[in-house]
Amino acid sequence: MALTVTNPIVGTPEMEQIKRIFEEAFPPEERIVGIEDILSREASHINAYYDGDALVGFLIWFDVDWFDYVLFFAVDSSCRGGGYGGQIWDEVVSQHATRPFYFSVEDPDETPAANTEQRVKRVRFYEKHGCSLSELSFMENPRMRLMYYHTPERAADVVQTLQSKIRCMVDSEFICESGVPAGAYM
Repeated sequence: MALTVTNPIVGTPEMEQIKRIFEEAFPPEERIVGIEDILSREASHINAYYDGDALVGFLIWFDVDWFDYVLFFAVDSSCRGGGYGGQIWDEVVSQHATRPFYFSVEDPDETPAANTEQRVKRVRFYEKHGCSLSELSFMENPRMRLMYYHTPERAADVVQTLQSKIRCMVDSEFICESGVPAGAYM
């Protein structure tokens, strides 16, 4: 299965399909703002992934000076379990290989949590694709943990970046200046 990638435009039928997947994949408390609001920011990007004519998933991310931040990644529920998520994520890793990238997941160690098994599976999926779970957490209800991608030869650089720079993401002025929605981190 060879996937094709498009860059959808707000207001098109393609974007309506993406919104459906978005609303199905993320509960209201995780949808910090609408897709149109996110994509109105200069640093935002969206990719839609297709198998033939069928939309199978999407990815929304920000490029912010020295790193990329993946805000949302989802595969259509009718396509899950078919290898699409892994194929898309491997493409994401390849596409972002020249600079660090980060994303957040619900903390798999937070208890009690109604979806503990789902959280652990999610982290294992990303670890299988070369990502690491950091000790940095933020937000509450649910508590989120930062994950990052690195190739083995860049591991020390990524860890140093996490320790020295990523904490500034909780500074709302930095977030506003970077074009990333403040609600994404707090």
